Amino acid sequence: MKIALVLHAMDLGGAQRVASTLSLEFAKEHDVTFITFEDSESIYPQGGKTVCLNFNFYTKGGAIAKVLNILRLSKILRGYFKQEEFDRIFTYMEGANYPAILADRNVIASMHCNPLMLYTRREWIFSRLVYPYAKKMIVVSDDVAEIIKKHLKLKNVIRVYNPVDFSHAEKAAEEPIDFNGEFIVALGRLTHQKNFKLLIEAFALTKTKEQCALLILGEGELREELTQQIRETGLEDQLILMGFDENPFKYIARSHFLVSSSHHEAFPMSLIESLSLGIPVVSTDCPTGPREIIHHEKNGLLTPVGDAQALADAIDRVYFDRDFSKQLRANAKTSVEHLSVENIARQMLEIE
Repeated sequence: MKIALVLHAMDLGGAQRVASTLSLEFAKEHDVTFITFEDSESIYPQGGKTVCLNFNFYTKGGAIAKVLNILRLSKILRGYFKQEEFDRIFTYMEGANYPAILADRNVIASMHCNPLMLYTRREWIFSRLVYPYAKKMIVVSDDVAEIIKKHLKLKNVIRVYNPVDFSHAEKAAEEPIDFNGEFIVALGRLTHQKNFKLLIEAFALTKTKEQCALLILGEGELREELTQQIRETGLEDQLILMGFDENPFKYIARSHFLVSSSHHEAFPMSLIESLSLGIPVVSTDCPTGPREIIHHEKNGLLTPVGDAQALADAIDRVYFDRDFSKQLRANAKTSVEHLSVENIARQMLEIE
């Protein structure tokens, strides 16, 4: 089978990581081509070959300029799709979805966000005009499926969860880390969405801070603001911004548990990756995704969004109640076995 995976660029991001994981699995038995519009440095390996169209999609201009760019790119893609005669074409995120769907009605597009949180008015308009013509629209959680069925009136929506490569995670977890002592871990870009401000506030309220550090892995525009907040708590030795690390698994595997404080998600990879390593999760019950991953008091805990005290109490419970923590760990890996890359890749190829 000839498979194409189409993205704007293979830069840093959750959708890119999913495409990478699936491409490596597809390439074991199929002919895989990665198609990108712009060249970029990627930390993610890619199965098969990569073709860059060298098309600067995001040029300056308003809605008309963007529409013209989409039409130009769709023409290029139409010619390439016709030439290669792919059996499956999977596209990732709006920048690739729009031109690819206009180029070929057999495109299986995917949405890796909660549109209520991230879509501009322009994105809603484009999506209503274009997405009905996709063969299928993949979304990564049941909650997102309901959102776009309601707001976009789509009838071609299917839910396929994001995959985890268990063997890769376990191998990567064996690498040594640059930290001594007990810790819990949080992952993500230092942005408003991840709400690390709440996490820092919550950790300062815990008793856990007296015995255990909190390591935050990620980089972003709020580093200076979060650094100042940490300084104001007086917890510089326990609350540590570690920066970005391309291998978070080695930290997750050695942590007591993972904490997520997000305002919103789609289907957060860090949660399922943590559980795949047998590490429980404490997370805000944000829209969307966490409640479809975390079974409360079975493999982790869910807390109300924006409630620092509730998050602090959950952190203390999992840290100090060792019998409870042991129970969560025992359930963690089996709770996400259905998300193995082998299972998800098979589901993708069975889409009709």
